[in-house]
Amino acid sequence: MKILYLCNNAIPYVSTALGKTPSVFGGWMARTIDGFRKDNTILFMCPGETAMDKSIDPNFRCIIFNKKNDLTDLFDSVLREFLPDIVHIWGSEFAHSYYMSEALARNGMSKKAVLSIQGLIGEIAKVYDRGLPSKVVNKWSLGDIFRGGNIRSEKRNFDKRGQYEKKTIANLNNVIGRTAWDETCVKSINKNIKYFFCGESLRETFYDGDRWSYDKCKRHSIFVCQASYPIKGFVFAVEILQKLREKYPDAVLITTGKPFVQKSVMGRLKQSSYQRFIRKKIVSAHLQNNIICKGTLSDIAMKQELLQANVVLSPSVIENSPNSIGEAMMLGVPVVASNVGGVSSIISDNEGWLYDADNIEAAVSYIDGIFEYQGNEKQAGAMSRAKKQYDFEEIMVRMKIIYREVADNV
Repeated sequence: MKILYLCNNAIPYVSTALGKTPSVFGGWMARTIDGFRKDNTILFMCPGETAMDKSIDPNFRCIIFNKKNDLTDLFDSVLREFLPDIVHIWGSEFAHSYYMSEALARNGMSKKAVLSIQGLIGEIAKVYDRGLPSKVVNKWSLGDIFRGGNIRSEKRNFDKRGQYEKKTIANLNNVIGRTAWDETCVKSINKNIKYFFCGESLRETFYDGDRWSYDKCKRHSIFVCQASYPIKGFVFAVEILQKLREKYPDAVLITTGKPFVQKSVMGRLKQSSYQRFIRKKIVSAHLQNNIICKGTLSDIAMKQELLQANVVLSPSVIENSPNSIGEAMMLGVPVVASNVGGVSSIISDNEGWLYDADNIEAAVSYIDGIFEYQGNEKQAGAMSRAKKQYDFEEIMVRMKIIYREVADNV
């Protein structure tokens, strides 16, 4: 089968072949594509700084394109030359996904394409600034000016991308999703689209090896997998920590990314309005010694952080099916999560602790109980569900069935 993959970033196989450092993001996508490399002819496309067209091996060719350029002619010519049996577009959030959907329509190939829903940028735009004061949303820091955007302009940009997303979904015949939420959202845009359910695999390192143990974790530690931008709800995590510290003075909140409390003047000047807002909350609550930022973590380092955590907290204002929760479930780490988007499709109250995103008191209560709790009933349920939910072999079987049905749709 000839498969054309359109992605937003290079998978490790491509990065390594091009002599670049592989990204730590998109592991689920990379593993699936790697699963199809052996017995199929692959054309892999993604944006990059330097355009190139290179054959990595006899059955794998990659095209890197500059997303600032008009992609109409490129996508048209690629489709006519390669004549794929199936086109798999990963993600609806990007303009290049829309341009590919247009090229497919022009070449009468829309029925041979399938779009994987990752996040839904139009839905993210609606809640992008949730929980933030208007003065913070509208403010411009020097860091914002340097990057060319503040929270308000980022929200507008997400909304603009959401318009492309709607056009992309409207143009296509087939979509792959994995939650009741993304199915509802997609069908509200295109009621005639064929919806295929298929899970996503986790990064390979989370399937084997050590599992979480209360006796081995760092007591009173809370791990939040991302804090980089507003929808991840780190502002709520800080408020939760502040309340918990009244009972647990040694409680720590651990996350990825750069420290919010920068010691150098230059470091503070480079911060965005959002980062400055979080920094002020941390300082005013005297939480500088209770929050640790770990930078960018590899899959192995992330696994170790999860195993050491007393609890994993997902305080996001919107999510589809975050693999960070899936990875914690697979390891048996207690999970407290805001019940937003598609979260309840991947974890229930039988496997974790779900709370309304506006009710941080409930999150505080759940974490307080976990700090004192040494049983494993919910964690055992989470691990059992995760083992089935993220079974890579089953996911590949399902994906092959989808590919065959889409490829045969003439």
